[in-house]
Amino acid sequence: KAQENKEKSEDKVKAAIIAAQKINQKKTKTYNPPKKIVTKKVITKKKKIASTTKSKSKDKKIIAAENAYYLNLYRWELIREIRNAVEYPAWAKKFGQKGNVTLNFSVNRHAEASKIKGDNADVSELLVSELERAILAVTPFILPPDALPGDNWPMRVTYSFDPNSEKQAYIKKPAKPKSLQSTKKISRANYKIVLSKYMDDVKALINDKIEYPVWAKNLNQKGKVNIEVTITKDGEISKLTDKKISRHETLNQEVRDAITESEPFPPIPSQLRLNRTTIIIKHDFK
Repeated sequence: KAQENKEKSEDKVKAAIIAAQKINQKKTKTYNPPKKIVTKKVITKKKKIASTTKSKSKDKKIIAAENAYYLNLYRWELIREIRNAVEYPAWAKKFGQKGNVTLNFSVNRHAEASKIKGDNADVSELLVSELERAILAVTPFILPPDALPGDNWPMRVTYSFDPNSEKQAYIKKPAKPKSLQSTKKISRANYKIVLSKYMDDVKALINDKIEYPVWAKNLNQKGKVNIEVTITKDGEISKLTDKKISRHETLNQEVRDAITESEPFPPIPSQLRLNRTTIIIKHDFK
């Protein structure tokens, strides 16, 4: 009987060791989810660049400054949208093809692009073709300002293809000349309405990109994530700050990725006279 009790005791010890090993295996088990495929937003509505009616009584220098502003504003908006539409060709990215592609082209009053050309002999033809595709796809949707004189304007766009980064050279939004700046102050009530609408628009853009990662959902990972994003007046991200994060880094990174993939954002409304604003993006994975 003593031998029987000894054997039972040894069996219990072995069972406890096996159970502990299983627990440790569960703790150390890792899962590497596939990299999320980023899809670009497709433009489906024509965008009209606002302009004011010209006054014949203005000085020639003032009129020239306003004309230059409208042309630069048109170029700025067009380049932003073209860059946003570019998608890195899969084969080019896979084989590490990279470089800066610059293309010159013309745009007429009907928002039609033509004479697309550039000296890009040192860059893969795949990359050059992709930038040309983006130009032809976007240009018809960005209409020139009515106040912009002429029927045809030269354009130039550069895109940096880099497998490790989608960051492009910063382009500053042109400043309004004094003759076009409004001296009328916005009321406090309207200020809140305009700012609130802008924040709602930005949140909507980001929330459309947030997806519950399948692997995280299957593993029953849940949690609330709050990320603060600081946006400049030109619609660029200047800072991301974790305000409240979950214990699952996969969920936290999903929100961060959605924010960066939504850039560039619409510029902050000029009547607010803000150089930057902060918005907290909240998402509950449940």
